[in-house]
Amino acid sequence: LIWTESSQILQPRQPKDVRVATSTKDISSALYSLPAEERNQMLVNMTYAGEYKAVINATNDGIKNYRDLVWDDLDFWIHRGIALFQLGNCAESGAAFYHVVVEAPENKMASSMIAKITNEGCKTPLNLSQQ
Repeated sequence: LIWTESSQILQPRQPKDVRVATSTKDISSALYSLPAEERNQMLVNMTYAGEYKAVINATNDGIKNYRDLVWDDLDFWIHRGIALFQLGNCAESGAAFYHVVVEAPENKMASSMIAKITNEGCKTPLNLSQQ
């Protein structure tokens, strides 16, 4: 389980066990001990909950301490790019999406976000309402 800044509890779709995180280090350790699919689902959950700073903090920690797990994980970079975009950080958001496009030029999500940033900037946040 992960507590976010707004005190929401996020959990993987099918948690294998319950962890109580007592510090940022515990939260990060718990997140990066998950398989990539579950970790990315957690980042999606945080994004849809509007916890963009939590996503950025988690991905910063992933880059710093778990690079071998995240460097080639394109979904990780897309979630990071979306969170940065939502907070108006066009430069870093563009860099995250560029990371994806370099590895997977056919990735339409990353390509369209780079085009959006280039043409419009980060003026209008994405509508991430779940339907």
